[in-house]
Parts: sequence; structure tokens; C-alpha cells
Amino acid sequence: MRKSLFSLFTLMVVSLLMTSCLEVKEKLYMKKNGKGNFSLTIDMSQSKYMLNMMQAMASEEEQQKTEAGLNKAKYLFSKKTSQLERMKGVSNVQQNNDDSNYIYSISFDFDNVEALNKAINATIDNKKNAIEREFFTYDKGELVRSDVIDLKGVIEKELKNEKSPLKNVDPSTIFKDVAYLTDYSFDRKIKNVSNKSSIISEDDKNVRIKYYLFRDNAANQGVGNRINI
Repeated sequence: MRKSLFSLFTLMVVSLLMTSCLEVKEKLYMKKNGKGNFSLTIDMSQSKYMLNMMQAMASEEEQQKTEAGLNKAKYLFSKKTSQLERMKGVSNVQQNNDDSNYIYSISFDFDNVEALNKAINATIDNKKNAIEREFFTYDKGELVRSDVIDLKGVIEKELKNEKSPLKNVDPSTIFKDVAYLTDYSFDRKIKNVSNKSSIISEDDKNVRIKYYLFRDNAANQGVGNRINI
């Protein structure tokens, strides 16, 4: 299994700070002509006070190790910004590191779904010449999000790593609150969706899914969705 840069970043942060109260947020705004904005965010703000307390109680050496690790993770993520800025059909690339609230994100505008997929692949992949995946398709008013999240597999593999601080951790307990959110908005009303976990806004222009990576129940249906607008 290949590790994506975004998953590596998330895993590095989780390993360093040892918190499972984490959300990865995927936000999309798309116009009828296929143009829009997309962002990926790692949000650990709900663990802010606990993380600050842990850092305050840690030794100076442990604090320096954590800070160095976070800086390395942010550096790896920031390297993609210049790559996206040179990409055809992608503009307004922005990265935000909110260390005080433990929120890290990258966003960009796209001209069409082809540019969107290329930018997502470029954002998450850490290997040259990696096979590009099709996260979205858009045709005749139908947006399809494929049910692809590699973060779960990366975490599961790390749990088996002899050198990992997460070795032998039961994912159904410590990682039960790790969630992946999709938040899609449009300039017109949504007609219908395929994923039963979808929550549609009152104005019918926004749909959200909150998928818990390590909870196994009927309501936890993944992020794949077929949205007719």
C-alpha cells in the first residue's frame, strides 16, 4: 500500500501528539460550469486543551522532539504548495497552519473536475509518477465522489510497525473518534444523493457526510456519493 503525503502528515501528527480526537475535512464548492474551490483540513481543535496540558507536563526533550516532528510534517505538506501553483487549471493556492488550535489545511481554486483530480493527487501523493486516482467525476449535473480514503489503511499498517508508538493499539478504541468529513456546496439545489449518511441543508445547496474510520455500523457508509444537482 502506498502512503499518501496527506495521510503521512495526519499519521505523523497523531503519533506525535497521541490523540485520536481528530477530523479530516474535505470541503468543496462547485458551480454549474464545473469551476470551484477545494480544501483539505486536519482539525484537532477539540483536543486543544488536552494537548496543551500534555505538552506542559512533558520534559524539555519531549517538547523539542514533538516540535521538531510537527515542523517536519508541516514542511512536507508545504512543499506541495509551489507544485499546485504551477499546475494548469489550479489557482489561489493557500496553506494555513494554526498551531495554537492544531488545525492544518491547504486549499485551491480549480477550473474543472480534471484539474481538481490532478490537484488532489498532487496534494496527497508523496511518490513521483504515482498512478492518478479519480476522486471526482462531473457530467450533466451529476457529481460523483468515489469511496476512496487511504488514511484508514495507513493507520492500520502503522499499528503493525514494530518501531511505531502506535504498535498493537486497538483501533476500535483509541481511534474510534477519527472521522473524515465531506462538505459539498453548490450554486443550485441538490435533487438527490446516493449515500444514506448524507445530511442535506435546509436550502438544499449543501450536503455533508461524517464517516468514522473505525466504527462498524449501518449508518457509517463511507464517503462515496452520487449527487444530482
